Amino acid sequence: MPENNKKETETQTIGERMMDSASKAADSISSFMGAKTEETKEEIEAEKNKSYRDSEIEKAQDSLSMTDSARHLINAGTAETDAVVNEASAEKESVKAEHEKENMKEMAESGGKSITETLSGYVEATTNYLTGENNPDTEEAHREAKEDAKEVAKDDSKDLSERASAAAESGKEAALESAHMLE
Repeated sequence: MPENNKKETETQTIGERMMDSASKAADSISSFMGAKTEETKEEIEAEKNKSYRDSEIEKAQDSLSMTDSARHLINAGTAETDAVVNEASAEKESVKAEHEKENMKEMAESGGKSITETLSGYVEATTNYLTGENNPDTEEAHREAKEDAKEVAKDDSKDLSERASAAAESGKEAALESAHMLE
């Protein structure tokens, strides 16, 4: 019984790590997209406020009474303040988006791939792990994949990033092969 629990824990750990990587990637994308959306909204609001400010200044200049003129100038000042607040919020969201973009780049660069390739890989690996589709989940299949990756890792004609990725892939396949041995 304890050995069976050990197998489940090791197998879960592999799957959990794959899902964790995919989750982190999805969180970064979500945060990036959310920040860019908020940045755009704030920029639009700032432009609306500037337009309203300009119209209130024109109304103040065209006003016949000091009271109307003062009211329009107060409205223009308020609109200007709102525009500055919106621009500051847009800048904050822009910085947040850049931070998330850097996180995604770091995740991608650690594997020697583009952001899109890395994120696609995380999603595909998690999907394959959960569904078992397009990837025979057998001890033999993982052994073959491990050996293939080892060969690429040893090949001096390959560039360093490709060899490093292959070495990591070999390690992953070895772990999955071991997990099947324990079943």
